[in-house]
Amino acid sequence: MKIGFIGAGKVGCSLGKYMKDRGVDVVGYSSRTLTSAKTAAEFVGTNYFESFETVVKESDCLFFTVNDTGIIDVWNQVKKMDISGKIICHCSGAKSASVFEGIDECRAYGFSLHPISPFSSKFDSYKNIEDACFTLEGASEKLPVMENFLRDLHLSYTVISGENKVKYHSACVFASNLMVALMDDAMNLLEETGFSKEDAKNALAPLILQNVNSVLEKGTKEGLTGPMERNDVETVKSHLDVLDGNTKEVYRVLSKDLLRISKEKHKEKDFKDMEKLLH
Repeated sequence: MKIGFIGAGKVGCSLGKYMKDRGVDVVGYSSRTLTSAKTAAEFVGTNYFESFETVVKESDCLFFTVNDTGIIDVWNQVKKMDISGKIICHCSGAKSASVFEGIDECRAYGFSLHPISPFSSKFDSYKNIEDACFTLEGASEKLPVMENFLRDLHLSYTVISGENKVKYHSACVFASNLMVALMDDAMNLLEETGFSKEDAKNALAPLILQNVNSVLEKGTKEGLTGPMERNDVETVKSHLDVLDGNTKEVYRVLSKDLLRISKEKHKEKDFKDMEKLLH
């Protein structure tokens, strides 16, 4: 299967490099600017094209590796071309294949393929793709083709429904972006107690890493520690007393989730006082 890319940013470069290194026929890149298409092509070791028409013509499967708002714009151009029999795939986490409005009339097949992996570098993130889990959804007629394609690349994947894409992407945000906000809150609180920014980061690093590893190894219930797990009402109350604004609200809301987990873990304990405190 000949793969073409429209979009030459971090995701496009990373996926193209990973595929090309594993023997996939990556025909080339087209992008909003010729310079970015050329840069991606040189990095991956393939061709670049001045127009979308050329990469569409040369490809059996097209990857739209553009930002979410750009997918429909690109699709509105591509669907006017001869794409009969082709697979059209975007890599948005939140959007489903339904964004390809009118694709059935074009006799083409739409998919979304999203890797659960951060793409921080145009030229290095491809090294992490092998460890990523992908989610796949789209046209049932060509689903076996896409599944075989992923298996041939030795990539793990889960097939989900388009209706669940937004909920799925929310889960990814909880595990990644929102974690950044929590870390920022923790570092700011330590700085208020006298830590330097660097010392705060270094002090929290073992706690963060050990806790994440524990949860991944044991699950959230057995990995839970701290005052909520101990049903330590006085400590939680003291925390709420010194916090304010959004930080206090975040603490309270997440503590309610922790309380639910702790109640599942310790069915014999009486959590009524904690429930009143967090109400």
